[in-house]
Amino acid sequence: MMASVNRFREFAWRWKSELENESKLPEESTQIISLTNTIDIACKEVRAISHQMMPRILQEDGLIPALEDMLEKSFQFSTVNL
Repeated sequence: MMASVNRFREFAWRWKSELENESKLPEESTQIISLTNTIDIACKEVRAISHQMMPRILQEDGLIPALEDMLEKSFQFSTVNL
């Protein structure tokens, strides 16, 4: 997911540069800068949210304990025995 967000952000900045070179009106330049700044902020927020979504057990104990914990929680109310 982050790779696609980063690619989108890079595309927006390249697009901004191209449009700024083509734009003759100050009004258009201001709108382009505003748009790319908004895109940049959105990409940074997505990155921050994705980092916050990482379970603490994954950071502290590693992948195997995190997967075991996830499975236990997923099947705690089912008849499936792990």
